[in-house]
Amino acid sequence: MRLFRKETFCPRLWDEIYINDHGEVFSCCHEGPEVLGNILEERIEDICNNDVIQRRRKDSLNGRLRCYRQCTLLDKSKIVAEDKPLVIQYSELKRLKVMFGEGCNIDCVMCQQDGKSRDYLDHEKLIENVDLSPFELIEIQGGEPLFIKPARLFFDFVASQGKKTSMLTNGMLVTERWAEKIALHGSFIHFSLNAATKEMHERINRGSRWEVVLRNIQRVREAREKHSTDLSIRGHMTVLPQNLQEVPLFIRKRQELGFDWIDFGFDYSVPKYLQADMKSSERKALKEEIAGALQSVGDPSRMELNRLRLLGLV
Repeated sequence: MRLFRKETFCPRLWDEIYINDHGEVFSCCHEGPEVLGNILEERIEDICNNDVIQRRRKDSLNGRLRCYRQCTLLDKSKIVAEDKPLVIQYSELKRLKVMFGEGCNIDCVMCQQDGKSRDYLDHEKLIENVDLSPFELIEIQGGEPLFIKPARLFFDFVASQGKKTSMLTNGMLVTERWAEKIALHGSFIHFSLNAATKEMHERINRGSRWEVVLRNIQRVREAREKHSTDLSIRGHMTVLPQNLQEVPLFIRKRQELGFDWIDFGFDYSVPKYLQADMKSSERKALKEEIAGALQSVGDPSRMELNRLRLLGLV
């Protein structure tokens, strides 16, 4: 009988598939816990229960999953651990995330990707080897998805199958045509704004234009209203030492910026900056300002604050 411990339980090992631009398959977009297979060589049905993932599921259940401690994707306070089987039914998979490549039309200061790269995942091979039927969430990632032709073609294929797609975009390439497509065939769209003001946004998202992105957010809102869909329009802010002071304003301006919901990420330089380079009085003042912003908006259900908690800011 297998001993079950909850200390490293990761539900993504049982219900999520992430595919990077080389076709490598993982259980999450942080490419953990290791390569499970390659979609260019195998069908996803043959990967989702292979020996590699069964070993990692066993590690998760037995308290030995090495990537769990440093994970910033899971909100561990909300996880309900279960004694899961090592082999699943294909129909139990729920989330598919696909990273098509690093090509991008702008150059964000914190981004480690090669935006000039034109090496992209083969969308035809992806379609051939992935049965989409069980997935409730299909998410397209880049680079910039709307800059990458295979990502755009895959979006259209998913829509043709009656499925909805989500994406994280910098917002510069959302034409009226794409606003219509996103409103009709998207479950959510994440705009990576990374600031609450024009000056900081254009400083972080180099090559972006604040007014263009806000106009394109509004385009999507208008298309959603026109077609009466349930698309969720979300704002994302990657916290950096440069934009840290704008976190409270980003919270306060959620509706003004056009977002139904907001969330946060953070660059790995931020924890060190907070602990070593920021005065304790400044850190305390920022935390109080964030608390005041949260109190003023009055609806925390419209925000994902787990990353701010990990930074000790809420």
